[in-house]
Amino acid sequence: MKTYEVISLNESELVGKLKTMSIEELEEHARAIVKDMGSDNYPGLMKQVMQTVKDTQGAERFQALQACIKDFLPNEAVMSDIYERLAAILMMILSRKFRDLMGQA
Repeated sequence: MKTYEVISLNESELVGKLKTMSIEELEEHARAIVKDMGSDNYPGLMKQVMQTVKDTQGAERFQALQACIKDFLPNEAVMSDIYERLAAILMMILSRKFRDLMGQA
């Protein structure tokens, strides 16, 4: 799947596709979106995202994550849902990495 497809798919299809992707694929798409939004600092964004997830609870976590992404990236998105899509991808990456880490502990 190409990154432009990740950006343009309707939400219900996107969620299904993201669930089948490997962490590497998810990170490839996340890096491409971050780059398209004007930043080469994917590791810095992930650090901010992890801190935001750690510092927020429940339903407000996803909105806080979107705000974190929007504040971090230098270019504003033309499509407002790009932040939602990137947040969903980053949350999936974090949850899978955490699950893998806990499975190995």
